[in-house]
Amino acid sequence: MSRKRDGQRWLIEQSARFNWFRGQSVVGWRGVEMAIREHSATGPQFSSPDVPCLQFACLTATLQNGLFVTVGTYQNDTEFGLRIDNGGEISGPWNGIYRSRDITELPVGPRGAARNSRGTR
Repeated sequence: MSRKRDGQRWLIEQSARFNWFRGQSVVGWRGVEMAIREHSATGPQFSSPDVPCLQFACLTATLQNGLFVTVGTYQNDTEFGLRIDNGGEISGPWNGIYRSRDITELPVGPRGAARNSRGTR
């Protein structure tokens, strides 16, 4: 199968997964956060007024029905974007520039409509 066809198949599969996520009710988010700066006076720095963003290696939504859904990134030689998979609770020892934490900055409740977008480089 050609790379173009593989990319199209992947996009169709991911669209179906995000459409399933629509209408699900999220009761909480947890993620593995990556420091915005590795070295500071107190060790890794995870927030700063001059860097108004969050960096996560992994996001997991806990759904009202008890299931977990992981949202992450996908990249190969030609395609990149968001992906969604059945997930589990985030586990493992995270230290140094990574930490696992609840993400209160993201909304909870029913998910709205999913929208696909293909950008250009």
